[in-house]
Amino acid sequence: EAALAYAQTMPYGLQGQALWEMATNYMHDDPEAALCWVMSLDSGDNRVSLLALQGGLSAEAASVAETLLVEVTDPDDRRQLTTLLARHKAERNPQRALQWLEQYRGEDDFGEIYANTLHQWSNEDPRGAAAHIEQRWDEPEMRESFRNTAWSWGYRDAEAAIAWAASLPDSPARDSALSALVEATAIHDPARARQLYDRLPPGRERDQAGASLANQLADGDMRRTRELMYELGVSEEMIDSYMLIWER
Repeated sequence: EAALAYAQTMPYGLQGQALWEMATNYMHDDPEAALCWVMSLDSGDNRVSLLALQGGLSAEAASVAETLLVEVTDPDDRRQLTTLLARHKAERNPQRALQWLEQYRGEDDFGEIYANTLHQWSNEDPRGAAAHIEQRWDEPEMRESFRNTAWSWGYRDAEAAIAWAASLPDSPARDSALSALVEATAIHDPARARQLYDRLPPGRERDQAGASLANQLADGDMRRTRELMYELGVSEEMIDSYMLIWER
């Protein structure tokens, strides 16, 4: 504690590094005492950053973080605390973590933190995460998370993800899921990806899946990718857009 107190008297340029290094050891050796020390710091003394040294928050650290979140006004501090707490809560109950996050809707980086929490849920329970997102399909920010969930599920367990997508009613959500699964399965099983692609109705989801599938089949060859996109019936608009991105 004496060393930590001394570090606070150092010039500002050296203080941050010294506090960081010593607090790392303090958190490891005596987390409870370290948390008390963090709470004793003035608001400008990096206390949020030091709290983050715990990584996966203990119950005690989570309680401290909740208290700090009520007090702090700095946007970066609020983002870091909200991220830490959302991750902590999602490890225990992701659905409740998302409900807890709703009170911070409108704050900086809310969308990113919410999406990261959904991703954390989807890694453990992709079916549950997908069902939650599907219920809120009308919210535009949820659609990317739905696609990401389908993609990561398809990459890890294609059979289960494909069976789930096949069970969905005809809808934009089903098209988004199938499109993401084409992209995910094309990496390991292009033939299966082509079968999924053929189920997609004309539209942007089919175009996006077709561009990704063509790229995989062509093994990154730009000219061959373009040829395959034409063969797959990808729209001219998507082909031009894809080629423009590639040429950059």
